[in-house]
Amino acid sequence: MDEAVTVWERATMLSKDFRIYNLTEPSIIPPTLTIKDWRKPPSGYIKVNVDAVVINGSSGLGTIARDQDGFVIGGCYKFVDKALDVNWAELEALKKGLHLAARLKIARLIVESDSAGLVNSVNKRNKDITVFGQHIKHTCNAFNFFDSIHVNWISRTSNNAADLLCHLAVRNKVDLYFDMDYPTDIHSLIIKDAIR
Repeated sequence: MDEAVTVWERATMLSKDFRIYNLTEPSIIPPTLTIKDWRKPPSGYIKVNVDAVVINGSSGLGTIARDQDGFVIGGCYKFVDKALDVNWAELEALKKGLHLAARLKIARLIVESDSAGLVNSVNKRNKDITVFGQHIKHTCNAFNFFDSIHVNWISRTSNNAADLLCHLAVRNKVDLYFDMDYPTDIHSLIIKDAIR
């Protein structure tokens, strides 16, 4: 028992020393700065952000399309009255985003999602032989309708508008399609993103 206490005390002391040292000395490897805000797409592209949430036995999908000035050109949210698996919910959000882009007749598209699993599956779709991978492959057949398409991962803080649309879907328990007249609930986020 004495040996265990001694080991514990030494480990605790080393941990405290390590923390103190890290706070007083500059970091050897400087932290990398990451962009945590929504960024406008390059000229000629439309950016479509997609997201999904699963809350209290139901799911919400959100999609919003914005131009190079940050102005909303369309979007939607969808309520699903069952708890989907998160990966499948994110895939449904991607489908909604592609459907929205086709409806708006977008030629050059950037799709952004904060789901690393979804983005990795899309970008490696030709190597994935799982059932989910086959659904991804089938969904990606819609890429042929666009002149140019990129699917990118972004941080959750860069996807706030789509996330809020998901929560609105669950809260309101309805589906909504909109053009430039987007819901007032996301107005402050849209303005903040547009003026950056």
